[in-house]
Amino acid sequence: MRRGGAWDPWDLEVVCGALGAARLIVAVEDHGAGNQLVRSRWWPSVSTTGLTAAAGFAALAVAAALDGARPATAVLGAAALWLVLRIGCPFGG
Repeated sequence: MRRGGAWDPWDLEVVCGALGAARLIVAVEDHGAGNQLVRSRWWPSVSTTGLTAAAGFAALAVAAALDGARPATAVLGAAALWLVLRIGCPFGG
């Protein structure tokens, strides 16, 4: 985990290995009379290595499906799906 610098468009970044990271930005607005509004937004930051690996496994799964190799299709498809879920949900574990 690291804090954003003075010129970064995000406040906090959680790096989850080689597959990607998640970035967070937070703003607090004071509306008087003790009322505050906290706004936050997070978005994933995807690595090209993770995307390339997921696309490669997906392409191999399609090629195996076209060849009729069901066990290879299942294994390669599961690997591609796992990578996509891991990239899209960096806090998943």
